[in-house]
Amino acid sequence: MINIGDTIHLELEEVHASLERGSSEVKTYRCKLIDYDNGLFVVDPPVNAETGRTGFFLEGVELSAWFIGKDEAVYTFETEVKGRKQGQVRSILLTDPGRDCYIRVQRRNYVRINTALDAAVYPQKSEVLPFVSSTIDISGGGMAVLLPAGHGLNQEDMINAWVVLHTAEGGIHYLHLSCSVVRIMEAEGAAKDRCSLRFDNISDGDRQLIIKYCFEQQLQARKHINSRNH
Repeated sequence: MINIGDTIHLELEEVHASLERGSSEVKTYRCKLIDYDNGLFVVDPPVNAETGRTGFFLEGVELSAWFIGKDEAVYTFETEVKGRKQGQVRSILLTDPGRDCYIRVQRRNYVRINTALDAAVYPQKSEVLPFVSSTIDISGGGMAVLLPAGHGLNQEDMINAWVVLHTAEGGIHYLHLSCSVVRIMEAEGAAKDRCSLRFDNISDGDRQLIIKYCFEQQLQARKHINSRNH
């Protein structure tokens, strides 16, 4: 399920009571699983995903955690800081609720989300001009973008694309992606054509950034729905 060396993502919600009616901010950290000890995860010091600085966690702090399994599904669980492992100063102990308490987010439920991200498309065919566009949706395996009039793209064409990804922590990532055109969807009237793209040779790091972005957006959407229902 989760193996030594895997990355665990941690989310800490900090409540700012000083602001009117209070507000909260979610900070995201990442760490690696380095050992397993009597039902506890032993992880290296969590690093803030935005600043790159090591976080400081007091014993008893509760966190939301998630990791990406070998099946590329996301597994979420709740955990608590239990101090440091004796003899290993640079390590933190986290409770492992057990695999029965892991919530598996099916790949089809989190990978593809509707979102408008800035994108610059550079077709590899020299006769087709580059263009600036926006995504319609994105996933860990590909994305769909709007096409300008007279775009000149065809199925199975190869393109390079730059996509701007904004994280929940306020960071910005510029992803350079090699893609294949899977399908051209022709629109009627004044609407723009659409293009479905598959990522080719995407790095694990870039894929995880996209999966993380999709997962965060889905979590935010769920929180918004839950807040409206209360």
